[in-house]
Amino acid sequence: MDSLTELNASGSLSNKNFTTAPMIAWSMVHGFAGLAAQGATGTLAQTKASKADVLTAVLKSLEIKVTRT
Repeated sequence: MDSLTELNASGSLSNKNFTTAPMIAWSMVHGFAGLAAQGATGTLAQTKASKADVLTAVLKSLEIKVTRT
């Protein structure tokens, strides 16, 4: 939750999405972890690629603004 609070404080995560962010992030991360643990995500390379897709989906669904420094 601290990370989400920091994203909110920096303006990267809107107040509108802040209340649902913990549930969305937890669900996606733990759902993916469960699938990966069961081998449902394929090979190691496929799992790594899927992990990147899941992280991108979380960022998009929460409308998190990513800035690169």
